[in-house]
Amino acid sequence: MTAADLESGKTEKDARIVTSLCTQDVGLHASMRAKEAQEFRLMFIATFPLFLAAGLVKRAVSPRRGAARRKSVFAEARAAANTCIPFAFMR
Repeated sequence: MTAADLESGKTEKDARIVTSLCTQDVGLHASMRAKEAQEFRLMFIATFPLFLAAGLVKRAVSPRRGAARRKSVFAEARAAANTCIPFAFMR
């Protein structure tokens, strides 16, 4: 602790409180991220079959142009889900 800290009224107790609050904030942020990751996985599991069905319909209806370079239906469904689901988490 410096002389400037003593003059401004800061004490070691204040420093510990600030450190404690910062640590709690980091823990809270980590738990929120873990919760959002779990929600993302649940939404992915719920929507993947819908995107897969849409991909199958698209393949059945569309002509076979570029079929040799096309991704698998599962890769297209995963890409579509990974593109759309993050919009649910925007604030």
